[in-house]
Amino acid sequence: MIVRSNLKNLPEYIHIDGDNYIFLHGPNGCGKSAVVHSIECALTGLVADAAGRDIKSKTYIHTLANGPEAKVEVLLDGMAHNGKRPRYHNVVADAMTAISGTGTALIQYMLEHGSRFDDVETSVSLDYASWDKWVAAEGTVRRALLRIQRAAGNALRKARAEVKDARTILKYGEMDGIRDVLASALVAEGEAKALKQACDEAALTWLKEVTRAAPHGAIQFFFLGKEVRLGLKDKGPVPSGAETVECAIHLAALTREPEESVYILPDRAYDPQRLAHLLRLLRMIPAAVVIAQSPILPDDYDLEKFWVKVDVDIHITAGNNR
Repeated sequence: MIVRSNLKNLPEYIHIDGDNYIFLHGPNGCGKSAVVHSIECALTGLVADAAGRDIKSKTYIHTLANGPEAKVEVLLDGMAHNGKRPRYHNVVADAMTAISGTGTALIQYMLEHGSRFDDVETSVSLDYASWDKWVAAEGTVRRALLRIQRAAGNALRKARAEVKDARTILKYGEMDGIRDVLASALVAEGEAKALKQACDEAALTWLKEVTRAAPHGAIQFFFLGKEVRLGLKDKGPVPSGAETVECAIHLAALTREPEESVYILPDRAYDPQRLAHLLRLLRMIPAAVVIAQSPILPDDYDLEKFWVKVDVDIHITAGNNR
């Protein structure tokens, strides 16, 4: 891998030889995150967890650059990536968002990425005139639910906008046909709301049934009324900081395709034992690229046997940091 980047005063290029499981080591402030953000931006088009915040807009990514705009390029296995047409996804960041979001965020994530559960038979059926047609067209219950849910959401937003516009007009006086428009929009709003609610309930039932029927390793789905939380087995539905990262890694491995996946271990204050545990876990997962960074080294783990260890000190070396 060759990294060229102007993010955070990186040198002209960084050359990383070896496997695509990369461990960046060095003291705080040495430039590890600059390397990680450069690789992530080039491969996925986004930068997550920059200074504790998600930097997902191209406009804001430019603020990380040493210059008027961000310029990144990664040569990986002979192919150039510059973030403009991303081929990969930071799957750990996606999973962290689903786990840490609202109680329905995980349901939405599983509808979008739960293709590995498509072969599990369920009792899910939606009281909707075109339900069978949608299932036949999409091929699976999951995909049918996702399409109907999106259609209902779009219809609900459109109806609410029409209701708001009609009521705004009526504040200034009567106009021909406006009350009819309002009445029609209110009916459409009620229908769309009812369909979305039914679809959300069906999605919850689908997730309950497929996760009970299919194995999902070290993680467990906890159903709390209409909400769903994810935790490690035997540790409950509210994982700690490091446990949340572990849950995210397991969830990503369960749901995402390896050839499109980049696993980036979030920059946290791990202790040496926890770091070793997470590195062992990551090394067992097939992926396009896996990157970890830390100012400490793991305990009781032969790091250089399983990872490409890169000692980073951008402020001292002006070129190759290997």
